[in-house]
Amino acid sequence: MARRGVCLARFTNIRPAGRTLFSGTDRADLDGFARIWTNCVAIRARFTALSLLRAACPLPARRLLISEMGEHEMAKLSLVAFAAMVMTTGAAQANCSNATIQGNWTFTVHGNALTPNGAAVARIDGVGIITFDGFGNLRQQDFIVVNGVHPPPDGFHRNERGQYHIGADCTGKATIDFGDGTSVDLALVVSRAARSIHTVVSSALPADSGLRQVYSDLEKADTQDSQQ
Repeated sequence: MARRGVCLARFTNIRPAGRTLFSGTDRADLDGFARIWTNCVAIRARFTALSLLRAACPLPARRLLISEMGEHEMAKLSLVAFAAMVMTTGAAQANCSNATIQGNWTFTVHGNALTPNGAAVARIDGVGIITFDGFGNLRQQDFIVVNGVHPPPDGFHRNERGQYHIGADCTGKATIDFGDGTSVDLALVVSRAARSIHTVVSSALPADSGLRQVYSDLEKADTQDSQQ
């Protein structure tokens, strides 16, 4: 019995004196808990409860515990397991903000410049580093090649700045001003627990700069902010 009390207390807060998480709960409430267990938790929560017991209790204590548990105690234990599953599911759901992607990100760019009728006229490839400040501002440096030729000036193009916004569902948008009178708008998604970002160009300005079918993949850098 002592081993039974120790094991069950891990999940239902039953204390040696017998006071429980459900202290003050009457029979009607316990019947309600049992119905919730039957209708909502069903087999999955019961197996989860048994799995918790299997992980926490040695075999002799586990056998004794299960053999002596009544339906209501099993229902309570299953409800605790069900609550744990719900909490885990909720924690796994997206909950992003501008601060989620704060820091340095390295990226690759691939795509095409298009004519107004959608014909590809130039291949675009590149690499770069972008820094999000956590408050909706960004800065970037990149090295772009168009049809195999890097446009001037030489080296990485720096001082590219813009704004971004990340929604709670981990989708977002950004605008990057290249400092030469052109800019792009991006649609983006945050993935892999905020270790990756995927973007696509949604529009480019000025309008006569042509269409762009360009995407980029970003990975979180493990270095401190080094952009000036």
